[in-house]
Amino acid sequence: MKMGGSGDMEEICPKLGPWGGLGGTEWSYKPKGSITEIVILHGWVIDSISFKSDNGNGSAEYSQKYGGEGGKTDKVLLDFPREYLTSISGTFDSAWPFGPVVIKSLHFHTNRTRYGPFGRETGQPFSLPMEDGAIVGFHGRASGSIDSIGVYIEPFAAFSSPTEVSNVMDLVLPRDPGPWGGTGGKIWDDGIFSGVYGVNVLVLGVIVRGIQIMYRKRNGEIYLSKRRGGFGGKSHRIILQNPSEYLVGIAGFVGKIEEKDGFEVLRSLTFYTNKGKHGPFGDEIGREFTSGAMGSGIIAGFHGKSGAYLDAIGLHMEYF
Repeated sequence: MKMGGSGDMEEICPKLGPWGGLGGTEWSYKPKGSITEIVILHGWVIDSISFKSDNGNGSAEYSQKYGGEGGKTDKVLLDFPREYLTSISGTFDSAWPFGPVVIKSLHFHTNRTRYGPFGRETGQPFSLPMEDGAIVGFHGRASGSIDSIGVYIEPFAAFSSPTEVSNVMDLVLPRDPGPWGGTGGKIWDDGIFSGVYGVNVLVLGVIVRGIQIMYRKRNGEIYLSKRRGGFGGKSHRIILQNPSEYLVGIAGFVGKIEEKDGFEVLRSLTFYTNKGKHGPFGDEIGREFTSGAMGSGIIAGFHGKSGAYLDAIGLHMEYF
C-alpha cells in the first residue's frame, strides 16, 4: 500500500491524543510528505500553529493556520530529510481563572534535538513517550488559541509487510545506503548523530547475532543505542580513536541460518574507518555486500531489521 492521501494516512498511522481542553473546533493536518517547518505564535498560551511539508517531488505543501492571531512568532526549521519529528511535550491549563483549558506550552522533539519551550510552562504537563517512530501529522482543537493538540505517528516496527513499510518510511526518514541482508525481523532506525564512538558486535557460531552502537551526540555526549538482534554469542568491541578516527563504510556477507529452509541473516560484518578496518566478525560465506564510496563521507547512524538475529543493516551518511 502506498501512502497517497489522508485516507491512507489514517489507515496506516495511529492517532494519539489530543492533550488539552475540549473547546474550539477540530483541526487536522496530515501531509502527503514530511513536515519540514512549524510556525508557532505564542505568549501566555500557544495562540496558533501552522505547518509546511515537502512532498518529495520538489513541491511544498502549506497548512492553514490553526488558532488565533496573537503572540510572537517562532519557527522550527527541520533539516529535512536528515531530521524528523519524534515526539512532543508541553503543558495545558486554563487560559485565565475559570477560563477554558488550552495548550500553554510546547516542545518539539526530533531525532537530533529539542525545540522550545514555546509559550509559558505552567499547568499540567503532557508528553508523548515514543521510541522507534516518527510524527507524520498533527490534529487537535482550536479557537482563539490552540485548545488541544495530538499527533499521527508512524511506529517503525508496526508493519509486517516490507513493501508497506518502505513506502511509508521513505516519506519520514532519510534512507541512505542499505539495508543489506534478509527480509525478516522488524525495522529499526537509530537516527542521525555527529558520529560513531564504538560498536559491539555479537557473533554466535557462523552468524551475527546482534549489534549495539555507541554514538556521539552533537553536544559531545555519548549515547548507547538499543541492542539490535538477540542475546548470546561472542562479543567483539570496537572503540574508535575519536575524534581523529571515524567510520566510513561497512562490508559483509548475507546467508541462510540453515542450508535447508533457513531464512537469510547477516553472516559477517567488517567496519572500515579512515585509518583502517575492524573485522571481519562472523563467517564470510554467502552473498557479499559493501556500502561502497568509502572515503566520501562519515557514518552518522545505522538502520536495519532485527529480531532474534541481526537480519539486515544500513547506514545514514554525512557526505563531505
